[in-house]
Amino acid sequence: MEGTAWALAVDTRDELVKVFNRDVELEDRVVKEVDYVIALIPTTRMREIARIIETRHPGTYTNTLLALELHRYQYNGPDPEEVLSIYRSDEDALVDIRKLIEAIRTRISKMIIKTLSS
Repeated sequence: MEGTAWALAVDTRDELVKVFNRDVELEDRVVKEVDYVIALIPTTRMREIARIIETRHPGTYTNTLLALELHRYQYNGPDPEEVLSIYRSDEDALVDIRKLIEAIRTRISKMIIKTLSS
């Protein structure tokens, strides 16, 4: 997912820069916040980044939310009470894992077709 996210973020850089427009000081240099965000795609900013990318790449926001829930599940495991995770069982999570894999396959296929036809 990360490689796809980077490609979509790079493709949407002109929109992302409208939101992430500060300079970020690193140890030895200053970089544009948009480039920092694209390079790292911090988990804490993924929803916001996905909302922006969604304007050009439909499905990005929904798939990002799904990936974040699966990330939470990875740490907490199944939760019959649905307190720490929306997944009551491994089987519940597997349904969404399959959906996310299919969405990623579709997105990558579209990117490859677009690249080959250019």
